[in-house]
Amino acid sequence: ISGSILYLYRNGFKLPASKPVSVVSITGEIGTDPGGVADNIIPSLRRAFENDSSKGVILRINSPGGLPVDAERVTRELDALKKANPKKEVTAVIETVGASAAYMIAVHADRVCAARYSMVGSVGAVVSAWNVSGLADKIQVKKEAFGSGKFKALLDPFKELTQLERDKVFSIVNELGQTFAAEVLEKRG
Repeated sequence: ISGSILYLYRNGFKLPASKPVSVVSITGEIGTDPGGVADNIIPSLRRAFENDSSKGVILRINSPGGLPVDAERVTRELDALKKANPKKEVTAVIETVGASAAYMIAVHADRVCAARYSMVGSVGAVVSAWNVSGLADKIQVKKEAFGSGKFKALLDPFKELTQLERDKVFSIVNELGQTFAAEVLEKRG
């Protein structure tokens, strides 16, 4: 009999759940891919929490991260919905990857689950910029930028960064990274 049950289960037969859960997919790069844009995730979150037949919400995450501003918009909405619906548990299920901004969203769930080989974490921040000043010199292209402050054209790809500018970028990155780490500690202990 157990072999028959296993056969039926593997072929799609499932007993009806007394209280199903709602699933919200968060996929792709946060803020740039359609599955990772806050404007698409937030309405899905609202529908999941408004579903009276659902006992909980699963955040199905498969994302390498992305823009922290979109992640912050999602986490603010998630926190507000959890506060308004305290009986609905939220579980973040990280599939292949849940890193950086995706992990920032996951830590706001009541539980975070991942497989042994899921890539999870990447707490911190990065700022990257192109430097094409050498190429511009070779092809004799010049660009002049006029900024209203000493850091207004900070990451202009047509000029080398000064040490003062490098220090400023490191300062910004370190502050963002520390803010993210503090959020993880607050939410996950």
